[in-house]
Amino acid sequence: NIPPTLNISWFMATTLCIWFLFIHAPFVLIAKINIEPLLCIHLFGAYSIYLTCVHNTLLTPSTKFGWGGGTNARLFHIWIGRVGLILGVIGFITGFILTWFVLEPLNDLGFSIGISFGGIMQMILQYNGYRAIKHFQNIKAQIEASDYNNQEELFALQEEQDKHLSHH
Repeated sequence: NIPPTLNISWFMATTLCIWFLFIHAPFVLIAKINIEPLLCIHLFGAYSIYLTCVHNTLLTPSTKFGWGGGTNARLFHIWIGRVGLILGVIGFITGFILTWFVLEPLNDLGFSIGISFGGIMQMILQYNGYRAIKHFQNIKAQIEASDYNNQEELFALQEEQDKHLSHH
């Protein structure tokens, strides 16, 4: 069984991830004479969220893949996602500090603005994903508590739940 999440979008994004993290970035880092300790923290956070997203968008609990394909896969997806979100925030904060306060942002203002825009977009998307998960959980609890009046309302709740799941 091939997971439905293994598609051209995932493949292209993952190819970019692998190129950037493991081919492009190492050469740029090796060329640096002095690597700030804060940069190491930033890279740990940035690599973590990037690789978490690659993993969690391919092996979702509904694909029944990974670590037995059941409860273990679901728990792994949830925990790696939680850790990834936290490390993503750490990566953003340290990257922002490096870009605007440690390094010389005016030396390459285009890069400084572009990388900051990318980080801000990452934070917005992380927040939107987190919010969608919370909405999903609230609706799931409502369905499990049978807090609906009829079958039509149940179907509407399930449809809304699916929408939030796909947005996360």
